[in-house]
Amino acid sequence: MIINRYSYPLEAPSYYIECLLYNVPNNCFVNNRQDTYIKVVNWLCDNLNSSFICQNEMLNLFGNKPEQWKLENAQYFIQSLIELWENWYNARLRY
Repeated sequence: MIINRYSYPLEAPSYYIECLLYNVPNNCFVNNRQDTYIKVVNWLCDNLNSSFICQNEMLNLFGNKPEQWKLENAQYFIQSLIELWENWYNARLRY
């Protein structure tokens, strides 16, 4: 992920992001993309925990198995989404 021209080492494969979003309640997904982004990221900030599950509902999303994500990597990913949002206008002006 690149934010403000700086590359952050980020371990966030799309499958893990998909699983992360699977745990977000439907009421966070609204008609407006900007509002959806804000609602989803805010919800994840307030609710991220080790009990999140994958879409198959058979495996926890977070853990030490090769097919699981590390909770701290998800936290870092969410923080990167916040920084991206907060700096979007400045980042776009630089390109």
